[in-house]
Amino acid sequence: MMSHIWYTLFKDSHMVQMNLHNYLYSVLLISLIYISKANAQTNIGIDAGVTNNSLSFYASNTNLILKSRQGYLTNISINHILNKWLCLEAGPGVIQKNYSITNTTEIYQNINNTYLNFPVSMKVTLKAVNRINFNGSIGGYYSYWIASMINGIAPNVFELSSNSEGFESIKLETIKDDHSFTKQDNRKEWGWVAKLALDYRIVNSIYSSIKLHYYGSLSDQQKLVTGFQTPRYNKTSAISVGIYQIFN
Repeated sequence: MMSHIWYTLFKDSHMVQMNLHNYLYSVLLISLIYISKANAQTNIGIDAGVTNNSLSFYASNTNLILKSRQGYLTNISINHILNKWLCLEAGPGVIQKNYSITNTTEIYQNINNTYLNFPVSMKVTLKAVNRINFNGSIGGYYSYWIASMINGIAPNVFELSSNSEGFESIKLETIKDDHSFTKQDNRKEWGWVAKLALDYRIVNSIYSSIKLHYYGSLSDQQKLVTGFQTPRYNKTSAISVGIYQIFN
């Protein structure tokens, strides 16, 4: 009886996530169509920066330690101006969401995950001082997991080493391998995004920007297989700099 209740709860949760997933798809599609067809001022630029990602995951093995790791972010930023303080922002690009797993011995794994990233958000701009604007935005994103590299130290059970006293132990070796995706990997990720930025107008048609980003995943990194599966969510912060051209 209890197992049936747990299965029902997880099943209902999965259906809610699917409905939110479909809603986010619709918002992204409508926003991109609106940007492409609207006849108004548009700013286009390039951003590049550094990410810091952590994996939200409850490990049943208490000897395992999850640590955040740095990566990179690069994207094309498209800003469609709606009025003097509001605009619609899209930023297709590439983002890394890396993390590491260690235990109490010398064994560890560094996991570098690369995604195609498609965020869309509404941005509010406030004029701070002459040539400088402050803005904040919030919206949603869709990411597709395209590559994963694993490197670290792992035990080689086929090789033993002996110490001076004659005791044998399993030899540790360096590993570096491209992860081969399986059916259990959920390569489609979606969630919410928030940004804070400071813009500086260099000349009338060109400005630079420094941004703080946060991407909060609402989808599990693995597909639902059992009702007792522990979900894994990426939580990614980033800082980037960019340069933009204003088109009237």
